[in-house]
Amino acid sequence: YPRYHAIYQKGILDAAKHIDEDHSTLSLEQMFSAWYTQQETKEENTTPLIPHSNFAVIMFTDIVNSTKEMQKKGQKWFLNALEVHNNIVSQATQSNHGHAVKHTGDGMLLSFPTVEKGLQAAITIQEALQQFNTENTTQAFNVRISVTAGEPTNIGGDLFGLPVNLAAHLLPCIEAGQIGMSEPCYTLCQEAQTPYTFTKKTACQVKGFEAPQTIYFLEQQTKTHIKKEAP
Repeated sequence: YPRYHAIYQKGILDAAKHIDEDHSTLSLEQMFSAWYTQQETKEENTTPLIPHSNFAVIMFTDIVNSTKEMQKKGQKWFLNALEVHNNIVSQATQSNHGHAVKHTGDGMLLSFPTVEKGLQAAITIQEALQQFNTENTTQAFNVRISVTAGEPTNIGGDLFGLPVNLAAHLLPCIEAGQIGMSEPCYTLCQEAQTPYTFTKKTACQVKGFEAPQTIYFLEQQTKTHIKKEAP
């Protein structure tokens, strides 16, 4: 990640200067301060610019079988489902410091600063939708959610790159009502010690990826990590 590389590079430069000049002082404190706030600073030709990290948690939502259901229930049903979906997703995204990148026809592409925020938003979306379906049985619909993590490329406000492609292509492997995530995203959950339970499905063939993918399906919050094989 660029920010970590900047810290490493500054440490090397300061250490070398400290060795060569008996009275030189280390200025890592300023570097760390700037690093924590992710601000670009420059210190008298010795401190490199600190690049912003492009890291993001990428999420796709998708109304399951929207075309088929619209043919059965009519366009009015679909437009209502889309409005409800957009309202629920937008509220969950805003409350978890996320960003709505774009609409995808029957879903949305979203980004979040941390895996914790992304997963909390996903849980909020599914819980709100369950409540809506319980109270509006004739208008009920289901959503599936995919989550990945990485450093996408931002071009004109849109996101591109491997984590975005993977999140999009994971959707067909995820069932209605499920939240499925990539292995790197799951690893971040473990590192952050998030209190979630997962099931794991291995050897999933994902379009555009030669190597089989492992998908982790989020269940419910617990105090410890419980890992088991999904059927």
